[in-house]
Amino acid sequence: MRKSLNDRLANQRFGQLYIVKAWAKCSVTYADCVCDCGAKGTYRVADMKSGNTSSCGCLRKLVTKKRLTVHGMSDTKVYSIWTDLKKRCLNKKHRAYKSYGGRGIRVCDRWKDSFDAFLSDMGPPPTDNHEIDRIDVNGHYNLDNCRWTTRSENMRNTRRAITAVYKGQRMHLKQIAELTGQPYLRLYYKVKTKKQDIIAS
Repeated sequence: MRKSLNDRLANQRFGQLYIVKAWAKCSVTYADCVCDCGAKGTYRVADMKSGNTSSCGCLRKLVTKKRLTVHGMSDTKVYSIWTDLKKRCLNKKHRAYKSYGGRGIRVCDRWKDSFDAFLSDMGPPPTDNHEIDRIDVNGHYNLDNCRWTTRSENMRNTRRAITAVYKGQRMHLKQIAELTGQPYLRLYYKVKTKKQDIIAS
């Protein structure tokens, strides 16, 4: 006597999935399974036999975690900087995408696909106060256009930074305040309200 579908498949194992019961619906065979991690679920038997489904998803998560932590730096500042710059350029749902990926800023292929390559090129930030800075604010994230700077230095390089002329040279307003000893807000008032583009010493 020919065995039933359930008799043929029950108790078989595919990867980490152990078949408890098999059944068919609309010519598709399904199996109620228990994963080695203890999770229960229903999967297409064809996917299990092909190897496309070999666990409840825990195996994929484990592999991903190992891949991310193999360098042992997933909890470090430099790793966080690397993931953040990629999100700004690649994730359209990221709050800063409009100012980065949305206006054409890209991450070079070498860095996009490898944290190890990023770390090898840039090294870790010198201090906890340092962050990554693009020398050309309209340029991409790559070795030739990136450096470690402090937050105050980085702010001078943003597109919103206010500039004025001091001793014949155009520079950022905050830098002029540091050189002249004048309060930044006073200089800001001169430039923004009085439309004064040249700062006297």
